[in-house]
Amino acid sequence: MPVISAVGHEVDFCIADFVADVRAATPSNAAELVVERADQMRARIDRAAERLGRVLERAVSARVQRHDRLDLRLTQWPVKIHLRERDRQDLDNRLARALRSRLAAARERFEMWRRRLERRDVRRVTADLRTRTARADSQLRAAAVARRHDAVRRAATLAARLDALSPLAVLGRGYAVCWNDARTSIIRSSAQVRAGERVHVALAEGELGCRVEDTGKPS
Repeated sequence: MPVISAVGHEVDFCIADFVADVRAATPSNAAELVVERADQMRARIDRAAERLGRVLERAVSARVQRHDRLDLRLTQWPVKIHLRERDRQDLDNRLARALRSRLAAARERFEMWRRRLERRDVRRVTADLRTRTARADSQLRAAAVARRHDAVRRAATLAARLDALSPLAVLGRGYAVCWNDARTSIIRSSAQVRAGERVHVALAEGELGCRVEDTGKPS
């Protein structure tokens, strides 16, 4: 508590003047000093409150923007998976159309040779050509089946890669994501929390609100 001496009689000095924090010439002057210091202190407090408010507002805005970016990234995964599935279906449709086109072309060639042989009326040549045509048709079908199986394997590989990259697949294998109570950052280390704090644990299905009992750190 500050002490102000205000005995008066400016031409004289007393012991209180030497031990006080401030010496005022008169009691009125002491009152003026106190009021002036109080006004200055209130002004400093007001300025500090304004600066603190601006700092807090910027910090909250930054955390909200970061949360929005993370939320947007999480919501984009189902869209990417849907696009990959659509690409796979498109590949299947294109492969089916190509197979039908190849088979139609093979049938047309077969019919062309059959008509030529009928015009020549050469049974032996016809039988040989029929055998060759059947063999070619069998080979074509085998090649078509192999191509389709290869396309299916490629589609399955792409789907597996998508599943491996999806955060939902990671959660589905039994893992979880731990957020702080404000959901502004992911907790990756026990050093980020203290006992008694609340955290949120995101699972493959649903979310848990938890309270930290022990962080495993030495007290």
